[in-house]
Amino acid sequence: MSQFKRLNTKKYLKTGKIVTPDTIYWKQLSVPTLVKEFGAIDYVDFSPIEPHYFAVTCSVRVQIYNPITKLVVKNLSRFQETAYGGTFRQDGRLLVAGDEQGLVKLFDPS
Repeated sequence: MSQFKRLNTKKYLKTGKIVTPDTIYWKQLSVPTLVKEFGAIDYVDFSPIEPHYFAVTCSVRVQIYNPITKLVVKNLSRFQETAYGGTFRQDGRLLVAGDEQGLVKLFDPS
């Protein structure tokens, strides 16, 4: 029978955690929130003013969400057919959305 030759294995020290500005930034972020919608999301737009609500256009409605609580603040469902492109005005005081009939509707997001 043959004999096995012992190997000289090297053991390396474990390196400590390296703290960089990138690791600090990524650890501050929270887990993403999933919100279920009934249809495909067509468009998402953010308000240019505080608290930066965001409008989600989906199916026959436009929903305005609070970015902090991730809850619906306002539900705009005055569309007979599919709504498209819910967008905030530059000053954030109006929201406009079109529908499949070719109509453009203007809403007050507050």
